[in-house]
Amino acid sequence: MTGHIMTGHRQEMLTKATGGLAIRKQRGAALIIVLLFLTVSLMIGLASMRSAQIDERLAGNYRAAAEAQMRAENAASALYGMLGEKEAWKDFGTDELSSGFGWKAFHGVAADTENDSHCHMLGDDSGGACHVAISGDHLGLQEGRYIIAMGAVEGGMAEGGPVFVRMAPPDAGEASDAERPGISGWH
Repeated sequence: MTGHIMTGHRQEMLTKATGGLAIRKQRGAALIIVLLFLTVSLMIGLASMRSAQIDERLAGNYRAAAEAQMRAENAASALYGMLGEKEAWKDFGTDELSSGFGWKAFHGVAADTENDSHCHMLGDDSGGACHVAISGDHLGLQEGRYIIAMGAVEGGMAEGGPVFVRMAPPDAGEASDAERPGISGWH
């Protein structure tokens, strides 16, 4: 009967051996679970970093576009201050700037020295404006005199949309076309 009955010493050794095996199995599972949690945390961290980089780029692009728009408005304001010296470009038409014109085309027209009598470029070449007379329905504008201005940041990396300043007609309280006209609209 000694074969069926375990002595205390032998049972203790069997318990230690099976318990040790169970602990080793648990340690292996814990390692896998911890590695899984670390992998998931790493993936969440990388996704958050990528999202932050995209947000930073979007904010930088918005800032550049806003700065380009401010340069266009600055150029329009500077040209408005010179209207006693600058005359309206009477033959402004579709061949100068098409309806989808951008900074590159506008800069080419405004910076051309032949157009100095009706255009003005900012000193750092980042914005320009032209005083034009529009006839017909060019660029979707009503017939009249306008200051058209555009601006850019870093050579066209970001462009501001065109700024159209409609000048009040000379018969709207002004004595003559040579005097400084009033602004009737700023788009």
